[in-house]
Amino acid sequence: MAIVGARHGLRGRGTFSVGIEYNGEWIKFKDLINSLDTTLTASAIAAQKEFAEIYCDKVKENIDNGGEEFHYPPLSEKYKKLKSRFTNAGMLNWSRSFHDSVIIKPTRNGKMWEVGIPKEATRPIYYKGGSALPVSEYANVLEHGMYPEMPARPIFRDTLKQLGGKLALKKIVEATVIGKFGSKGIRVNKI
Repeated sequence: MAIVGARHGLRGRGTFSVGIEYNGEWIKFKDLINSLDTTLTASAIAAQKEFAEIYCDKVKENIDNGGEEFHYPPLSEKYKKLKSRFTNAGMLNWSRSFHDSVIIKPTRNGKMWEVGIPKEATRPIYYKGGSALPVSEYANVLEHGMYPEMPARPIFRDTLKQLGGKLALKKIVEATVIGKFGSKGIRVNKI
């Protein structure tokens, strides 16, 4: 880095022509400083999307296998009988509407990613007198339960814990940031 336009005995009124010229490694430094916020933001968004995809796939997998790893209480005998009249699906499945409704979408500002079920997703009425709750309400009932009839089966919360929670997300963000700067030739040492 060099100061350009400086002369011996320079007075205050002549300093308008003085500037900084970058050369060598200082060019990389200038580019890094000028693009730091953009690079970090892009890395964070990419990492969140990557984690959201992993999380979404795992939620769907856990729905398919009835959350077997979480050892939820079994269905009541009365509910099993009702369910078996219409389907042979497992604990968290009657049809695939719950599984198929889980999606990934960006937030309104596009800076974060969400995994969830859209409010407008519907499921069929399975039997006369049955309830056609929207899938999001059905998922809410599963997450929190309805005592005494149905214990909670928090598939979304338990899946997040299964993946390692916020710590897993943090590791993906760190790896993405390190990779992004590495692709620009800047070595990042994690402290």
